[in-house]
Amino acid sequence: MTPLLRTTRGTAALAAVTAVVLGSLAACGWGGAEPASRLAAGWSQGNYRDLHEGPDNPGLRTRLVNDEGQRRELLGLLPTAIPAAERAKVQSVDLAQEVIVVGVYPNCASTSHVTAQEGSLRLVVERDEGTMCTWAPTQVDVWAVSREGLSAPIVLRDQRGAPTT
Repeated sequence: MTPLLRTTRGTAALAAVTAVVLGSLAACGWGGAEPASRLAAGWSQGNYRDLHEGPDNPGLRTRLVNDEGQRRELLGLLPTAIPAAERAKVQSVDLAQEVIVVGVYPNCASTSHVTAQEGSLRLVVERDEGTMCTWAPTQVDVWAVSREGLSAPIVLRDQRGAPTT
């Protein structure tokens, strides 16, 4: 065996071991594991002008929706311009099997996802650091997250790790 071939095999083995180790670390604390979730709906202030956080709509915020009363409250906070077909996406989430995580954030080349970490759910918003925004439209993402494997009571934490109310 030539030294080049031996080095290539060694590098491949090292890369495989590194991938396994990094994958296990990610699941154990560096950002948390990804729970079974799906984006049920998403709306932008760019499409619905009245969709925004602020003093005139303090209830529209990142939150956990655990029951039917909380879902009705969420739907009541949405602008009337959001069509019934879009609202039906929130209604279609089976709250016996899933919880809803609502993410409300300024969308400056951003995306959101939900992680599970230390017994809590956490909304993570990742932003393209290379993009500078002087203003960003409010984005509302509605995530349906499987209840399987979640401890009770379910706690949702925001970007900074603080529990949401």
